[in-house]
This record gives sequence, structure tokens and C-alpha cells, in this order.
Amino acid sequence: SSPARARSTGPARVAAGPARVATVSRGGYGGSSLRNTTEAYRQQRGTTAKTIDAVGRRTMTAEKGQQVDRARKIVHGEAPARGGAGPKGNIHGF
Repeated sequence: SSPARARSTGPARVAAGPARVATVSRGGYGGSSLRNTTEAYRQQRGTTAKTIDAVGRRTMTAEKGQQVDRARKIVHGEAPARGGAGPKGNIHGF
């Protein structure tokens, strides 16, 4: 004979009471941790800022500042772009 199977009698019952929603603030992190930067982020972005709000020209590394200055000159037509002829064309043929 086959083993007895439990039959579903409808939706699962949940105990009544306040909902328990896990949030970052309940996890002990607090809301501000999402604004903190990691060392990897700072290295990748060329900044010394400890928080996202502080990222800006004042917190740029010297190298990043030079990159930004060069890019602005190119955009404003004050300096030629590196690499010669520019874009090689659209590879998709549009």
C-alpha cells in the first residue's frame, strides 16, 4: 500500500500580529551605511571621500583631477582627443 499523503486545506495560516519586515536599519547597519564608500570604490573612482555625499572635486586624487581636466578640455574643444582619427565607425552598420 502507498504511504498516506498530507492534503492541502488551503493557504498556510500565519499567526496574527505585527508584520516582521527585515530592513537594513533593523539589521544594525543604520541608514547611513548605504552612503559610506568602500576602499575598492574609492580606488576605482579616484576619490578619498568616505561617503557618497562627499564625492566631488575636493576629494579627487591628483591623477583623477588631471583626467577630469583633460576630459573637460576635449569636450569644450580646447584640446584634441588622443588616438588620432577618433571613432572607427559604427560596427553594427546603422
